[in-house]
Amino acid sequence: MEKKFASTFMGQGRMRTLLAMTQERQTELLSAYLEVRLVANPGPLAAADDLMSATSNLMDTGPSFDEHAFGAALEKALEAHRAFTDRCREDLWYAPRWWQLYRVGWWSARWKWVRGK
Repeated sequence: MEKKFASTFMGQGRMRTLLAMTQERQTELLSAYLEVRLVANPGPLAAADDLMSATSNLMDTGPSFDEHAFGAALEKALEAHRAFTDRCREDLWYAPRWWQLYRVGWWSARWKWVRGK
């Protein structure tokens, strides 16, 4: 799809539109990265650093240079995105771990709630 928009005969208006879209996406990406840096644990933060470097390499490569290099950079960015998502999924797992199943306060509150029905 990018190749369709990045042709050699592209008009100035379309080029300005694509440049504006790219700048908006870079701004969104940077603000999300800074929010992650503000609140993340070390594991997701390392994965976010890898994702940010892979994405910046992808944006530096650009679709108009070498198609093979762009494809390799795109695959690397997608793999970093998958790793980041998996790492965050592990970190934000809200279900109790096997060692947290017996919580005296939780079970007593549950039994009070059940008896109160």
